[in-house]
Amino acid sequence: MTDLEGCNMTTEGDVKSILTNPFYCLRKVAPSFCQDHEPLISEAQWINAGVEYIKQNGAEEYLLYLLANLKGDYTSGRSKEGPTGYRRA
Repeated sequence: MTDLEGCNMTTEGDVKSILTNPFYCLRKVAPSFCQDHEPLISEAQWINAGVEYIKQNGAEEYLLYLLANLKGDYTSGRSKEGPTGYRRA
């Protein structure tokens, strides 16, 4: 039995939605993400920048920083080690 069996997903899109949504691995997000604000860049620019970051640094590092940011750890980029608290399975 896989970890996703019994989740009542009916399409490939359902699976993609779960695998790409950090809601399923975080207890809560930083309060700053719950406020309306004026974006600094467009969604397309953010996606393009993310794609380039992944090409240069790898998907794992990108995801570590994304989760750290969502948790409110905006200082993790200041250290050489980057985000902490992650253990690879």
